[in-house]
Amino acid sequence: MAAPPKEIRIYVPEWVHIFLSARADAFGQEIGALAKEQIMAYAKREAHAHRLTARRLRSTGMQPELFGDDPEDVVETRSTKK
Repeated sequence: MAAPPKEIRIYVPEWVHIFLSARADAFGQEIGALAKEQIMAYAKREAHAHRLTARRLRSTGMQPELFGDDPEDVVETRSTKK
């Protein structure tokens, strides 16, 4: 059974809303459906790019790093302070 979809709310500048609204009208869609479609397409492209990068790094013998693995990327919190 698939996980239920998650709701997100974003605030965009007026020009972005106008653009999405015009595009949704042009294609006979609701603005929310268009925004969802665009976000899903973006996420799919980014995930694909990450997989390709990791595959190419492995093929050259390099270890693909997860984002945020570098020590300078670690955000200091109360639990990590000594």
